[in-house]
Amino acid sequence: MQHAWTHWQYNEKGERAGAPISYQELMKRSEIEFQPMTTLQH
Repeated sequence: MQHAWTHWQYNEKGERAGAPISYQELMKRSEIEFQPMTTLQH
């Protein structure tokens, strides 16, 4: 099983990455489903 994480960071001077966000939060913010949810469910 592979694991990955992402940080959401605004493209502004002095901005720092916050805590990692979930895959669901990434889809919500980006409006992109990178991997079908059916492959994530066990």
